[in-house]
Amino acid sequence: MDRSVILLVGGTGNLGGRIARHLAAHGLGFRALVRPSTDPGELRTLAAEIVRGDLRDATSLRPAVEGIETVISCA
Repeated sequence: MDRSVILLVGGTGNLGGRIARHLAAHGLGFRALVRPSTDPGELRTLAAEIVRGDLRDATSLRPAVEGIETVISCA
């Protein structure tokens, strides 16, 4: 899979979900950072990739930010 250049943080929330749908509707592939204990829900079908991690754990963010040029944070 080609790596996305956009990382969406907080995509399971209300605002983040609207942004995820907007990105997908415009053909913009994105990677979504989702906490390990959170159900990604609709992001499963919208995001090019789901990466599990937590903003409070820097080590878990490394795979999420690899190759990323833009971060959209709704967290």
